[in-house]
Parts: sequence; structure tokens; C-alpha cells
Amino acid sequence: MSSKRRILDRLPLTKAPCPRCKLEQNIVVKHCLEEEISHENTLLPTLVKRFALLECAGCNTLFQALGTERKGPLSISISPAKNLESIESTLHWEFFPEPQWRELPKWMSQVFAQKYEALYGLLVDTYGAANRDANILCAMGVRTCFDIVGELLGIDPELSFSDKIEALRREGHISPREKKVLKILVDTGSAAAHRGWEPDRNDLSALLDALETFLHHSIILPQDLDQLSVKIPARKTLQD
Repeated sequence: MSSKRRILDRLPLTKAPCPRCKLEQNIVVKHCLEEEISHENTLLPTLVKRFALLECAGCNTLFQALGTERKGPLSISISPAKNLESIESTLHWEFFPEPQWRELPKWMSQVFAQKYEALYGLLVDTYGAANRDANILCAMGVRTCFDIVGELLGIDPELSFSDKIEALRREGHISPREKKVLKILVDTGSAAAHRGWEPDRNDLSALLDALETFLHHSIILPQDLDQLSVKIPARKTLQD
């Protein structure tokens, strides 16, 4: 095995997903290093890696890119009349930090990271799955988040999901309309977990919207209102 490195003046890449703009933007290649790794056995593919520092032409954010390309024989004919060799070439780019189409809300980090560590860890994994297009895992994570929140609110964990939703409504944690929304949320996660159904990005966006609304309404808002009630001055009486 041998390795060769060289600095490149240009890169076969004109656009890249900016982690700040969250859009495909024109880029400026600030620096690029190419490494080629080859084998003594010519039947094995040659691996070419390109390490690049990029700058977004829109907001001037710096980020990194790793390009991986494999070149080598895909198949060799042993026929004397057709001694042909086909070449396989694939190029794959990864960008760091990874562009995220759905970020974890700041209020989740501020509250859940300190008070509800298990829930926060699951939320981080769920949003991470969404940003990696692991749609089934994201849908399952949303359903599990609902399960954990229900337990935090005092709902019996041994109940079925339908009974948990009804218990939340009965105890005033959710409205009848929210009950319908949560049922869809849970059914989606169940379909992904047990029937292999894969939601698309629009489906996940709706699921995460519903989850955020439920978390804010059931946990954040009651805490904020409790803090607000302490600050409200008492009503003065006529004697005062």
C-alpha cells in the first residue's frame, strides 16, 4: 500500500450546503489537500480523499468538506476475444458541521438538559436522526419522547398509548383537539416501528412541530406560569 499527497489549486465543487445559511451556496475553496492511497494488487480500488476548507460566498462562514472517491476495476472479462476491463468511479462528499434542516429549539436545551436528562438525550438523538435522513428512527424517537413525557406527568407507564392519551386529556394536560394530534403522532411512530413505514421530510416536520407544541404546552408553559404567579402583586383591599 502506498500513499501520495498533494495540494490542489481547485476543486470539482462549486456549491455546498452552508451550515449557517442552510442552503446550497456558492463556495470559495480556501485550501484543499488530496491523498491517494493505492494497493500493490491492481485488482483493488484506489482510494482518493480530498480534505477541503470552504467558505460560503453568501455569509462567509467557514466549514469543512471530505470528498471520497474510489477508482478501480469493477470486472474483468477472461474471454480472449473480449478482454475488457470496466472502471468504477464514485465520488461522495461529506460536510462538517453537518447541515441541519431541523435544529433542536433553544428552550429545550435550556430546560431539559438540566432537569430532564433522559428526555433531553432522546430529543438530541431524535433531531439528529431527522438531520441524517434516518426518518424511521426519528418517528420512533418522537413516539418514545411522548411516552417519557407522559410518565413525567404522572401517567401510568403500563397503559397503552391510546389510554395514555386519554389520561392526559382527562387530567387536563391536553385539550380534545390536542388528543387527536397526539394520536396521529403515536400512530406514525407505531407504523414506523412495527410496519416499516418511512415518513418523508414533510411528515417529520409535522411530527416535530406536534412534539414541540406538546412539550411546551405540558412542561414549559406550566412552569413559566407558576413563576409568573409568584411575581404578581397581591390585590389591594379597601382597608389598605
